[in-house]
Amino acid sequence: MQQYANQIVDVIRTVPGAADVATNLLLGQPQIQISVDRAAIARYGLAVADIQTVIATAIGGQAATQVLEGERTFDLVVKLKPEAVSDVDSIRNIPSTDPTGSA
Repeated sequence: MQQYANQIVDVIRTVPGAADVATNLLLGQPQIQISVDRAAIARYGLAVADIQTVIATAIGGQAATQVLEGERTFDLVVKLKPEAVSDVDSIRNIPSTDPTGSA
């Protein structure tokens, strides 16, 4: 995409009156695609949404409660340490439990 953005900038710079034409450097976030084994999670009474919630909370965090400090209120966000989700194997090992909390 950066290559296309640079080509567009080159074209726009030729337009009379165009000034200060530039792009922002497109820095992508690393991404992984997670495929959930629906049959395996169903044996534990879990749904895909349950797994998505666990992964989203582990990586991005989730407000668990609010903390009152004086007159101000803050969300208390819970997530795993960055090193606990630093690679695919770590993410595969994120713990999750069934609705009863037993498995």
